[in-house]
Amino acid sequence: HPGRDELRQMYHWARPRIAVPVHGERRHLLEHVKLAQSLQVPEALAPSNGDLIRLAPGSAAIIDEVPAGRLFVDGNAIVAAEDDALRDRRRLGEEGVVTVALAINARKNALIAGPSISARGLAAAGEAEMDASLDSLEAAALAAFSKLSPAEREDDELIETMVGRAVRKAAERVWDKRPLVDVSVLRI
Repeated sequence: HPGRDELRQMYHWARPRIAVPVHGERRHLLEHVKLAQSLQVPEALAPSNGDLIRLAPGSAAIIDEVPAGRLFVDGNAIVAAEDDALRDRRRLGEEGVVTVALAINARKNALIAGPSISARGLAAAGEAEMDASLDSLEAAALAAFSKLSPAEREDDELIETMVGRAVRKAAERVWDKRPLVDVSVLRI
């Protein structure tokens, strides 16, 4: 990064008509504009990320704003850094994932099988400890389902929410992490 003296020398050599500093914090950009103006550069702008600048014809000016931010290539798609899929991947990597499957009798809204629980990305000292951890998550899922009224058991989204919340809390107690919890309700 050039210092003031180096920038002065560059402006002396190049003698630009327009200065548009684009690197650094906002305060750096504003100082760079002041420096350019002090060196008699006719036009100097301090843009923000996403500013659309007209350089010609006429005077240089910020004329519009376009969406800007960090983008990532994900397979054959370009996605924003704050995309839900990328957020979920970061969380999967840091916190792990727990999947819960519940098989429910479609007519009686009663549990036929499960909850069946598996975990990925969550550590245990051994197989016995992992089995005990999964058993406690299974108990939490079963307790959450049992608390639902017959009418509430007709709503798959509500089941997923309530069971997911209970399993997430149990996982936090067991592993001191908040894994992504995916609940699947299978109506049979």
